[in-house]
Amino acid sequence: MKLSFTKMQGCANDYIYLDCRTSGVPEDIAALSQRLSRRHFSIGADGIICICAPVTAGADAMMRIFNADGSEGKMCGNGVRCVAQFLYTHGVPKDVIEIDTLMAGRKTLHRKGEGLWQAEMGHFSAMADTLPAVGLGAGPLVHAPLTAAGKTWDAACISTGNPHCIIEWPDCDTLPTGHALAAFLPRLVSGSRLAIVGSSVSWLPLPRAEAYGASKAALDYLAATLRLDLAALGIGVTLIRPGFVQTPLTDKNDFPMPCLVTVEEASRAIMTGLAAGRHQIHFPRRFTWLLRLLGALPTGLWLRLGRTLVSKGRPS
Repeated sequence: MKLSFTKMQGCANDYIYLDCRTSGVPEDIAALSQRLSRRHFSIGADGIICICAPVTAGADAMMRIFNADGSEGKMCGNGVRCVAQFLYTHGVPKDVIEIDTLMAGRKTLHRKGEGLWQAEMGHFSAMADTLPAVGLGAGPLVHAPLTAAGKTWDAACISTGNPHCIIEWPDCDTLPTGHALAAFLPRLVSGSRLAIVGSSVSWLPLPRAEAYGASKAALDYLAATLRLDLAALGIGVTLIRPGFVQTPLTDKNDFPMPCLVTVEEASRAIMTGLAAGRHQIHFPRRFTWLLRLLGALPTGLWLRLGRTLVSKGRPS
């Protein structure tokens, strides 16, 4: 059996895409998804997405999702953006594309640039009958107590076509990494990848960064040890070490930020690195390589340079 397919990913959510607009969905699609989605043994993916003929007037196509276990999914925001890109390059060169879904209605996709699409996800529901939520009441499931990993969490369960569970935490800087790992690690299977966001600052001690730099250096060590421990289980670990990214938070900084990148540039670097299965993702490279070079200087020389930075960073 010969099968023509396209492999695409959105935010590292990777699927095998089949153009079924004229041929229809293969009869053995569930078994096919199970067989082809096996990482390291086949193509490897989160599943198969079939791009089918539209079922409503005015739509450009319909998307059907088959998960790696063969079950049919309802909706995937990253997947529908990839479908829009496929259609754009395969006969539907429009900046606004309409795509039917199985149970989430029609989705409107807006082209924002080369390979960039924005999906309008529409209304959400927090009612239990629209979610795979058990024992949490009828809803709306907002501020619902959820017990997991030996702790009761303040959770919100919503569906935007596919279900999400959102945990509220008052201060992300104090999120207990140990609790998070205890909850997530048992759910990872062979072929999964754990991404940890650190910082390029851990390569080089900088003034006024005592707490920030120390916490990021701890994440470096955590990622390195987890990479060793999880390798035997077929689980990858990627450490993301960004430089300065332009956000509302960095807009408040009162010091120079060399090689500042946009959120879009940072997102593209992260997605590309995750798709390639890299152990580390650091960007922008001209900045991170400079930090690594400076970090290799003798301590006495860097101390003299550091004192200069401290004096320049003091308010006048």
